[in-house]
Amino acid sequence: MPFSFCTPPPDLRSLVIESTRVRLVTISEQYMEDIYRDFTADITRYMMPALPSDISETRAFILSALLGLDRGDDLHLVICRQGSNEFLGICGLHGSRDLSGRSAQYFQPENCGSAGRQNY
Repeated sequence: MPFSFCTPPPDLRSLVIESTRVRLVTISEQYMEDIYRDFTADITRYMMPALPSDISETRAFILSALLGLDRGDDLHLVICRQGSNEFLGICGLHGSRDLSGRSAQYFQPENCGSAGRQNY
């Protein structure tokens, strides 16, 4: 089956993307404590949503992320260190099935440079 952003694969909840240094896995309640503990005021200063006041807000964020996944609008991934499975953070792809009015940019890797890059 060809890949399409508009037609999600059958089971994105079990998605795993691996490299030599990190694993990306679909967000789940398994990582709730890690997300709650590591998302401090310094990290979330410029993020939406704001810093959770208690762990129930982190759980609500995860459940909302999974609803977006099921709708095919968003994909939130947990970043773990390869081998140790140490929690490093989360990332997400956010979009919509309706791509009208949206723009995107593409940069070829050789033109991006290495400033600010983490080599995972």
